Amino acid sequence: MTSLLVTPLGKRRATDATGYTEEKLVALLELLAQTFGLIWLNEDGDSHRLRELWWRDDFLASLELVTVADSVRVMNDVNPSWVAGVVSDIKKKAENSHGYIFELIATAMLARGGMKLSPMPKGEPAYDVKVQFDDKFEILMSLKNHDVSQFESKFRQSCDDIRSRARQRFCRNFHSFAMNVDSKSYIDASLFSGIEKIIECTPLDLITERGFSFPNPSLKVELSRPRLAAGKRPLHTGHYSDTVRVISGQHRNEQLNFKSKVEEAEKKFGKIPTPDPSKQARLVLLRLHATADINYLCAAAQKMLDEDPSLNVDGFLFLQPAVVRTEERSIICYHLQFAGSASRYPINRLTKFVPLFGVTSTKPTETRLRGDGMDRLLAGSYIYQRADHYVMAAQQSDGSHYLEINSPASGVHLHAVFNIQGQSLVLGGKSPDLEELRVI
Repeated sequence: MTSLLVTPLGKRRATDATGYTEEKLVALLELLAQTFGLIWLNEDGDSHRLRELWWRDDFLASLELVTVADSVRVMNDVNPSWVAGVVSDIKKKAENSHGYIFELIATAMLARGGMKLSPMPKGEPAYDVKVQFDDKFEILMSLKNHDVSQFESKFRQSCDDIRSRARQRFCRNFHSFAMNVDSKSYIDASLFSGIEKIIECTPLDLITERGFSFPNPSLKVELSRPRLAAGKRPLHTGHYSDTVRVISGQHRNEQLNFKSKVEEAEKKFGKIPTPDPSKQARLVLLRLHATADINYLCAAAQKMLDEDPSLNVDGFLFLQPAVVRTEERSIICYHLQFAGSASRYPINRLTKFVPLFGVTSTKPTETRLRGDGMDRLLAGSYIYQRADHYVMAAQQSDGSHYLEINSPASGVHLHAVFNIQGQSLVLGGKSPDLEELRVI
């Protein structure tokens, strides 16, 4: 099992921030600490996503933290009292914190783009920010965030449990273990129970380097004991290395769940009087999780607008940020799609968004499975990939030891093992457990 998950970009335009020296980045992190409070940031014991980022020390966490900090800086120049209110909501409401953080980041992207805007106070029933043009025309914008679905969250937790069960059984017998599960349909609780039984009951002598497959009408399960790590280096025999990859079709309601958020945002605009189309337009900006099918949702929104002239909104703007891998590095990518009413939304009223870091892509990102001659598009799927590979550092001619510690794919981590005076020393890299955005 050496194939890896990669997410290539379509045609893209770089928008990386320039002029951000180390001193400026440090100043932004200090602003973040001042804004949210070091005592609060250093607290432990809950699952607040901003605190999770603060405790991490990898590059992706740093980019996300600096993005939040710069959003505070930008919006403090627009409306500091509004920022204070949003910060208070972020701190107090852990379950809904991502929605409030998105409001902060999205308004800052608009402000960086040169848009004149007014964030709305609490209690505004339909929209979150008013964007004003020089001729007094206004866009009433509702900001909505749709994070990972309950179906995918449950899938990931079940996969974590499977990996833990495999470790408990095999780490005493093998120095390496790999499991590959592949299903075109959704892996429900009963199928996960079947996978657990396979782990618990498979005779150890059947799990070899070559591997053993369990044919099943619903899914395919392969177990093996690989010799090589990602990068083709031999795995260290004194440490347990594992790879667990599970590919599952999405739940039948996955995309309908995203669509319901589109419909929900539209209904909220019904709480205010219908605006004069010569003076105002109503727009929903919906941030989508990477799993969402942005093409499907944009088409569904356009159909709603075309078929119902009395719809409560004039346009939908879909924003899908994701971490993608190029040949050289991982990078944050933003993709935008727009659906608008041909008769009501003014085509000359464009809003400009400027993210702090990353690139913009003219096409949605796609997840592919690559390696060993394989190149497979994983559309409409949930993907779980976790691996920890322990490799002996190579001894150089001068007696020193060397191994590049990296993460060759999202969720895959390479650890260097050094033997020093008969003792084993393990060093790992500072890469995120999973290359997934937590607040952007």
